[in-house]
Amino acid sequence: MATFDDSAAYKAKGDGQFHPSIPKFLTQKPQFDDGRETALLHHLYSHPSLPTLRSNPPAILAAIDAYARTHNYLMNIGSSKGAIVTSTIASLRSKHLTGKPYLTMVELGAYVGYSTVLFGAALRDLGKELGVKETRYFSLERDPVFAAVTASIVDLAGLSDTVKVLVGPSDEGIQRLFDAGRLDPKERQIDVLFLDHYKPAYTTDLKLCEELGLIKVPVHAPAEPSSTSSAPSTTRDHSPWKGTGTVLCADNVVSPGNPPYLEYVRSSPSSKRSNAASALHASQQRSSGDANGDGDSKGNGDGVDARFTGKIKDMYAHRVGEAKLDSMRVGDPGIVYESRLVESFEPTGEADGVEITWCVGREEGE
Repeated sequence: MATFDDSAAYKAKGDGQFHPSIPKFLTQKPQFDDGRETALLHHLYSHPSLPTLRSNPPAILAAIDAYARTHNYLMNIGSSKGAIVTSTIASLRSKHLTGKPYLTMVELGAYVGYSTVLFGAALRDLGKELGVKETRYFSLERDPVFAAVTASIVDLAGLSDTVKVLVGPSDEGIQRLFDAGRLDPKERQIDVLFLDHYKPAYTTDLKLCEELGLIKVPVHAPAEPSSTSSAPSTTRDHSPWKGTGTVLCADNVVSPGNPPYLEYVRSSPSSKRSNAASALHASQQRSSGDANGDGDSKGNGDGVDARFTGKIKDMYAHRVGEAKLDSMRVGDPGIVYESRLVESFEPTGEADGVEITWCVGREEGE
């Protein structure tokens, strides 16, 4: 793994002013939502080089990085981990996407729009190069203030034609896009899914995308029949881009970590089916216990995996209330993923990594 350039480090995560709405357990080290997000927006729009920032994503990202180094820490993906995702987007260039009608990326968790600008620009440029019919980047952000900051910075970057910011819970946003036909299981499946939101929701949101048919499973063309074969040549798939599956890019899988998500994307279809059956059986037992009044119910009913505790579980509770996740989501266990961790750094210099996961096929159950 490359070394970190300390001169480029953001301010410490605990830097910032307290906000009355932040619960006491967070005031020891406030990391966000204390006014620094709107302060960033004011900083950018009063920047002495504002004219050179307009429609200039690299300049805007540099200005945000400078602000986070000299004013307040911002929980952005940063340039080190960001390069992992942009190189993954660029790798689609070699995946035979020419002729593809739509190029679609979905971002779960925008914060102030650093990743939105970085990846939105990369996707837009790739779409132009490939000549796709429509390139669309959907950024889903639960907090309306963060979403407004993101939309303003996206506009400043000249990316509003490509990027659409949606406000609300991530699972609701995915469902809304599906219901509106902006995402569908045919031509508008997800090419790239970036996960950087509420950590316990990584797995449940991925499973929702799977259930809706939005994770693209590669359709590999069969080999050309030999001259002696009687198989009709019309069985061959002449759309090369259909051989490319969805790629998932998950941030913060080392710090703070996300064991349930890594377990899911690294598991075989048989293991996922077995785990789903076990979870269903346990749920039925708990429901039976509740109905009988024997007090044998386990968990608090919020759907959050028990491995998430404290700040990670409750970091947004002061704004949006207790989390409610659908822990009984099964997803599509037959999907086969190839996954690997790419080690990197937080913009503060703390060790972290991005899990890069390709959908490579499907394994039918017995």
